[in-house]
Amino acid sequence: MQISDLVAIGKLGNTLDNKGYISFKKNSNFHPLYFNQKDVFLLFKDHRVRYVTIDKLINDKGIKLRFLETEVIEEVAKAGGVLVTLPETDLVKSKKETGFIDPVGMKVFFNNKEIGNIIDFFNNSVYDILVVKTLDKKEIMIPDVDFYIANKDKVRNIIIVKNILGLLDLCWISPQRND
Repeated sequence: MQISDLVAIGKLGNTLDNKGYISFKKNSNFHPLYFNQKDVFLLFKDHRVRYVTIDKLINDKGIKLRFLETEVIEEVAKAGGVLVTLPETDLVKSKKETGFIDPVGMKVFFNNKEIGNIIDFFNNSVYDILVVKTLDKKEIMIPDVDFYIANKDKVRNIIIVKNILGLLDLCWISPQRND
């Protein structure tokens, strides 16, 4: 495996708490399912790589990690800015196992009319947020939760949304109100 095969999912802080936890700042590509993998690679700024196992994770007012390899954690804190990475193959495997559907590029329909395409998504540590570029070139963010998502059709490459009139009003889009 090469360093180029690793994908950064976040960065570690530079201070330890009294229980051996260090803060983790997630990258925009981060998804909570990535922590189904307990073994990660730490990539230091000087290109050293350490293979470690996450002992425990706390997600309260930010994510904190503790590793089984306690001797590494002080080195990580001292170095600062150490990246938490996973092999790209593990990310793909993890997404397949959980039934993850990459929404980027999918068309979005509301009230039987296309309103735009998904151009990006991110996770806010609770759920995914879909970034939709509307047909009139505005962007709206739609939470990927049952309240807003009626159906994801991977075969037709579309997502049907509901209950978004308030979101559309925020960006001054006036679709025909049929709900």
